[in-house]
Amino acid sequence: MIETIIVTIFSTLPVGTAIGWFFTKRKRDNDFITDLQSSIDLLSENYTKTLDNLIILKKQNADLLILVSQLETEISKLKEENSTLLKKMNELKKMVAAK
Repeated sequence: MIETIIVTIFSTLPVGTAIGWFFTKRKRDNDFITDLQSSIDLLSENYTKTLDNLIILKKQNADLLILVSQLETEISKLKEENSTLLKKMNELKKMVAAK
């Protein structure tokens, strides 16, 4: 309150402008620090959310890699089975053609 009165009185004088600037500097600095801290808090919150999402995506990726491995194994088995069935079918064709 007193600072406001002093600033008002001295702001009308040429020297008062400099003195007023000096008295309001602390408030400006505090406002800047408060704004800066708010920005840091927001960035920290967004960073935490991003890390949480990254962890979820890495788990999903690991699960998908396991699934791909299982599917590759099944495909390999099916290829072997298909090859065996093709051989048997060709043998049957030869037997039918020979008769």
